[in-house]
Order: sequence, then C-alpha cells, then structure tokens
Amino acid sequence: MIITILLSLLAFLTFSPSTTALTVHRSGDTLPYALTPWQFKGEIDGNYFEYNGTIEQAFAAYAALHPSFNLTAYLDTPHTESAHLSNTTTLSRRNKDGRSCCRNNAQGWKYASTDRIQEGIRYLQRFDICDVGPRTCNQISCSYDSAIILCNDNNYGIRPNCRYIASYATDLVTWCNWEMFTQVCGQEFDTDHYNVVVRKPDRHC
Repeated sequence: MIITILLSLLAFLTFSPSTTALTVHRSGDTLPYALTPWQFKGEIDGNYFEYNGTIEQAFAAYAALHPSFNLTAYLDTPHTESAHLSNTTTLSRRNKDGRSCCRNNAQGWKYASTDRIQEGIRYLQRFDICDVGPRTCNQISCSYDSAIILCNDNNYGIRPNCRYIASYATDLVTWCNWEMFTQVCGQEFDTDHYNVVVRKPDRHC
C-alpha cells in the first residue's frame, strides 16, 4: 500500500504540468517583456510628427517628407525644453536605482558599439517625451546593431523625458563599457519601475 502511494506521488510530480512549469527558466538573449515598436509622437523642427519605429527611423522619415530639413544642424542645436519638462527631469534624477553590467549578469546579451550608442543618445537629447505602454519594452534607438531599449514594469503607460532616458544610456557607457570604451552593454533601473537597456539587438538594425 505504501509503495503504491509513493509510486503515484512520483508519477504526479513527474507529469504534473504545474510542477514542470516551475522548473522552466528562460535564459540567454531575452528581455523582461515583448519588444514592440516604439510609437514616436512629438514635434520635429516645430512640426508634429508620428512614426512607429526607432528615433533614428522617425527622423529619417521626417527628413524624407521635408527635403529642406537639415538633420545634422538640428541635432547640433541645443535643445530647449519647457519649464515643466525641465523641472520633471531635475526631480527624477533622484530616482536612479542601480545598474547591472553584462559582464556581471547572466542575461547573455551581446555588446553594442559605444560610438553608435552615443549617436542614439544625441538623437534622444533632441526629443521630449518617450511614451511606453504598460509592461512592454520599446527599442527607442537603434543603428548599426546598437540599441537603447526602454522597458516599463508598470501596469500603466509612462511618459519619461527622453533626455533623462538618454542620461541612463550615458551612465551605462560610463560604467558598463568594455574593450577600452569601444563596446557597452548593461541595464539601469529607476524607482518608478522602468529600466533602460543598452545592448546589441536580437535583430539587425
């Protein structure tokens, strides 16, 4: 009788779906949520513009529609944000909550080019709001296989200042660089339950 009970219990533990599910762990080149296209919404050169894609793609699409638009000059011009956004940025600087560099974690993420990430930072510094939906990750910047990704852990959308998000990428370039500052890969967190990832993307960009 005891042997029969033990054999039945062993069979349950072996074939029970719920028990099996507890032992499955995803590893490797993963993000906490699905990577969805960023919905770029805002002003470029005084004109409202919308585009689904990275900030580089949005600016390229805008330039195609406005041949007189000088992207280089626009990026080189110091950006003046509204007083409200400026105050929000100042207050949120207190919210940075630690970082994890790829050489010290087990994510399996690959390194991005530092130069290309700094170009992405330059783009983000010229835009105000980085909208991200609930519990999702958006690839807000990507070029030459070097991505800046914003992930939202909240059950509601968030609208952080893009210039502030760019400062996270700058932190990662400073603290999570490799090979004499030529490569970078890492993740930095915010107490408002979002985080910024810098890495080589899963798909070519």
